[in-house]
Amino acid sequence: MDAVSWSATFAGISALAAIVTAGIAGWSLGGSRKDSRDRTRPLVVASLRKGPTMSHGVSYLVIENAGQSVARNVEVSFDPPLPDYETTNDGQPAVVAPVLRKRYGSPITMIAPGQRLKNVYSYIAMGVNGNVEPVPDQVTILVRYIDDHRRRYEDSFPLDREVLGLETQSNPGDTNEPVARQNKALEAIVWELWE
Repeated sequence: MDAVSWSATFAGISALAAIVTAGIAGWSLGGSRKDSRDRTRPLVVASLRKGPTMSHGVSYLVIENAGQSVARNVEVSFDPPLPDYETTNDGQPAVVAPVLRKRYGSPITMIAPGQRLKNVYSYIAMGVNGNVEPVPDQVTILVRYIDDHRRRYEDSFPLDREVLGLETQSNPGDTNEPVARQNKALEAIVWELWE
C-alpha cells in the first residue's frame, strides 16, 4: 500500500470515528434533555392519609403536585365513581362525596409545585358502626394533566382505605396525668400545623 492509500484509509477511519462520536454525543444530549425534563416536570400524586392521630377516625384524600413545575388542566376521576347521595346514613346532610364530586367534577386550572388539595375521604362517627358516609374502601384515582409545554401526563393510583386503617400507633388516654395531658396538647398543635 502506498502513502496515498494509507492516507485515504486513515481519512475514512477518522470520518467514521467522527460520525460515531457525533452520534454518541447526540444520544447523550437527548438523554440529558429527557433527564432534565423528567426532573422538572409536574408530578401529581393521589394518596389516602390519616389525620395526625387516628383517634379522630378520619382519612383524607390528598391530591398534590410533588413535581418541580405547574400542573395545568388537572382532571381527577374515581373508579368506581363516588356514590351519589346527599344525606348520611343517619339522615344528616352529606359532605364527603358531594364535596369531592364538586371539587373534582371539572378540571382544576392549575396545581402549583408543593400545593396540596386535601379533603375528608371518610370518617367514623362516635358510637356508629361503619362509615356514616359510604365511599368505596378501594378506589383508583386517575389523574390527567399537562405541563407548560403542553406535554400530557396520566397516572393512576389504586388506593385502599383498609390498608391505611391497619396502621397501629399509641395514643394517650383521657387522664389527669401530666405527661398524657402534655401529649394531648402536642396532638392539638400537630393538628394545627398539619392543616
